Amino acid sequence: MRSELWLSVPVALWLVVIAVRDWRTMDVPEALTALPFLAAGLYRVAQPPDGGFWPGGVAVLLALLGVVVSDYTLPAMLCLGVAGALGGYAGAATLLLIASWIVALAAWRVGIWGGADGKVWMTLVALWPAWPLVGLTLLVFVLGNVLALLRRYGLATPFALAAAARDVAQRTPVAEQQLTTIASLPWLSLGACLYLGLHLGGVL
Repeated sequence: MRSELWLSVPVALWLVVIAVRDWRTMDVPEALTALPFLAAGLYRVAQPPDGGFWPGGVAVLLALLGVVVSDYTLPAMLCLGVAGALGGYAGAATLLLIASWIVALAAWRVGIWGGADGKVWMTLVALWPAWPLVGLTLLVFVLGNVLALLRRYGLATPFALAAAARDVAQRTPVAEQQLTTIASLPWLSLGACLYLGLHLGGVL
C-alpha cells in the first residue's frame, strides 16, 4: 500500500496540473506529457506487469519504440505487431497495456483525441495496466466531453457530433475538428483520480 501511495500522490498532482493548464489555455507543453509517458514506459520495461523481462519487458520496449517512431508507419506497425504478439504470450496485463497504447495511437491518428490526451492515457495504463482504470477513465472522458458539447452547442449537439464524425472520416487535420477543440484532459484526469481513490480505498 505504501508503494501504491508513493506512486499515486505524484501522479494525481501531475494530473491536476495538466488538467488545470488544459482547462485554462487548452495548451499543455509537450514536456508535461511526453516525459512522464517515456518515464512510465521505461519503468514498465524494467518492471513488466507480467511475463518477466522476457517476453513482457521486451514486448513493452517494442511497443514504446513503436509509439516513439509512430511518424514512420512501417517501422511503427512492425514494432507494435511484434509487441502485441509477445504481449499475448507474456500475460493479460502486458497485452492490455500494449493494446491500449495501440488504441490510443490510432485514436490520435484519426483525430478522436489530441496527442496530449493519448500520452496521458498511455502513461496511466503503463502505471496501472488494469481493466478498471481503462474503463473508468474512458467512461468519464466520454461523458465529460458529451457534457462539454451539450454546454457549447445545446440542441445542436447531434449536428456537431455528425460534423466531427465527418471530419474524422475525411481525415480533416486534428486542429480543425470540433471534438478536439474541447479541453479533454480535465475529464481524463478526473476519471484517473477516481480510479486512484477507489484503488487506494480497496474498492478496485
